[in-house]
Amino acid sequence: ADNTVRIWNWANSKVLHILEPSHQGRVTSVAYSRDGKLLASASWDQTIKVWDGLAWTLVDDLSDPSGAPLCVAFGRDRRLAWGSTDSTVKVWDGPGTETHVLRGHASWVQAVVLLSAVFLEVKVIETSLPRDADASAAAAAPATPPLDLAVHVRKHAYVVEGQGVEPRVLPRRAGTAPPDSATMEQLTYVLRALAATHPGTTEVRIVADSRTHYQEIVTLMDAARAAGLNNAALEGSSSEEV
Repeated sequence: ADNTVRIWNWANSKVLHILEPSHQGRVTSVAYSRDGKLLASASWDQTIKVWDGLAWTLVDDLSDPSGAPLCVAFGRDRRLAWGSTDSTVKVWDGPGTETHVLRGHASWVQAVVLLSAVFLEVKVIETSLPRDADASAAAAAPATPPLDLAVHVRKHAYVVEGQGVEPRVLPRRAGTAPPDSATMEQLTYVLRALAATHPGTTEVRIVADSRTHYQEIVTLMDAARAAGLNNAALEGSSSEEV
């Protein structure tokens, strides 16, 4: 929340390094290169910073003028890619090179992976496991459908939907960022109540279009976490849905 990238010692939960200069907006994603020598961080401030993973100094400061990067990933050859709120994937080959822009998505890109060709020998070993009566009965029992919880950001309301539940509508004051605390308290209450009907539910989708202010999205995710839904994911929507 303080726009910094911090390096922790997981064994004793102490901060080893705070990387400077910090971002000017909330950090959305970090990724190590495969050799561990570089670290990349993406932020709502529309920049991607590349850090020396040994000296913890800034190596490159890349800008994304047309959108905010939501995810970042290194390839095997240190090629760097990120997904953006402008519905593109951008690929950077290193210092002195131009950024390639890949188009084709219709909404925000929230995850990227750079793949390399790897051939593995796969062996299939046939086996069987004993099944007792209880196990057979459990296998035959119908599974409870997932809740598939989502918060849709509409023009004048937040609509909370889930599999098999009645949609809940909360008023939204369009153009305000972040939302008022009273509305967020109501949203947290509704999400907590719905999640309680499906024990183990930890996921919720925040569905918003590219015009939604990032601070409003952050506040919605904070409300979800306050309701015990720690896996909040951002999903783009078309303007017709808003």
